[in-house]
Amino acid sequence: MSDREWSDLVAEVAVRTPSVSRRHGQIFSYRVPPHLHERISVGHVVWVPLRQQHVQGVVVALQARVATALRDVIDLVDPELVIPPLCIALARWVADTYYAPFMAVLDLCLPPGIPQQVTTTWRATPAGLKYEPGDLPDRERAILFYLRRHGEQSETDLRTVLRGSDAHLRAAYRSLAERGLIVRGTRIEPPRVRPRREQVVQLAVTDLDRALADLQRAPRQATVVRWLADHAAGAPLTLTELRRATGIDTAGIRALERRGLITISEREVYRNPLLTLVSPPDVPPPLTAAQRAAYERIVADLEAGAGGRFLLHGITGSGKTEVYLRLVARALRLGRQALVLAPEIALTTQLVRRFAARFGNQLAVLHSGLSDGERYDAWRRLRRGEARIVIGARSALFAPLPELGLVIVDEEHEPGFKNDTVPRYHARDAALQLAELGRVTVVLGSATPSVESFYAARKGVSASRDITGTDRWSVWG
Repeated sequence: MSDREWSDLVAEVAVRTPSVSRRHGQIFSYRVPPHLHERISVGHVVWVPLRQQHVQGVVVALQARVATALRDVIDLVDPELVIPPLCIALARWVADTYYAPFMAVLDLCLPPGIPQQVTTTWRATPAGLKYEPGDLPDRERAILFYLRRHGEQSETDLRTVLRGSDAHLRAAYRSLAERGLIVRGTRIEPPRVRPRREQVVQLAVTDLDRALADLQRAPRQATVVRWLADHAAGAPLTLTELRRATGIDTAGIRALERRGLITISEREVYRNPLLTLVSPPDVPPPLTAAQRAAYERIVADLEAGAGGRFLLHGITGSGKTEVYLRLVARALRLGRQALVLAPEIALTTQLVRRFAARFGNQLAVLHSGLSDGERYDAWRRLRRGEARIVIGARSALFAPLPELGLVIVDEEHEPGFKNDTVPRYHARDAALQLAELGRVTVVLGSATPSVESFYAARKGVSASRDITGTDRWSVWG
């Protein structure tokens, strides 16, 4: 019998709220209700109660133990919204090392637009709908009239149409609630970014000749069915494409659907910034002797999963990028994912062209120059394993890569890897920590290495004083 069968399941949750202490005070314990036992896992974003509010948080640990007087997890925000364990471990290290709020670091591990607000609402009770409000004070009478006419409203909505300060309005709400005329509720605001979806149409005809015969009195619909049979080849087309090609209107489409001749469904559409990038296929050039020596030394560590750190030291034009490309290709063949960091967006764009020519749609891009929707979709592609490589600036370090095997930090000496806003961190040093946390091979590349990286590589110790020294450092140049 497993622990879950004889004890409660308790989730340790880092909550998103500014009212608690900066670091470990953000973690609270909650009982997982039985209906969530098989669905919840470490890394899930969940709704939990905190004081009189509902707030979002991230499950950072699950334990089987007796849950005495613990409040319940309310629900998952999204079953697909899960931070990989390696990201959580890295977020803990960043929070501890740089004294950053744990939840602020975990937010870097999530796609944009996820935080949602829970707002307080008020609605009239059955008694309030019948009550004669003539003897109520002016402000309370105005609130009750408005709720009776417009239905449930948030405090924010009420504040925009009613006079008075927040304190006076809340006093009026309490007075009306004590009389039993209105009741308090909550409303979850929708996320700022959501998946983009489009409607698609597919021919559902088994006997085309009979279907066309039945449409003799509807020549426009028959034209559409014939066009779908000639052009769709069984694959769904968007409604926009169908309207543009045939000129059919919405009424005609609905009529075909009612007849059972077509089916209309929805599919998710990724917002991909690489769609307009034209990169002809790349043919790998032969490696020079120096490139091959570096590649073979690093790839041996990658294949062994030893978590080594390497400094690839070579002048500009010496072919470091080709070594990167070969290493990433090897990581993919081993079933692993790869992360490539650049210190700024301009350098990211240069790398993207080289990698897109070699790896095509296996590539995703993450940096602040993209729209929230593009970053949201890139996150989902990576989490689902549909993209195996990510290139980005420093925040891409927290991309959801559950099978990460290789990290490359290009131009590792650049100060652009330092994040100077909360949470503050150095992306190069955090990348090096991944070698310890997940046995990930980390390669630093530079024509002019930083003093600390060059010294650490020569001495076989870590470039960060916060990481215990090992003998897995190597320098190649």
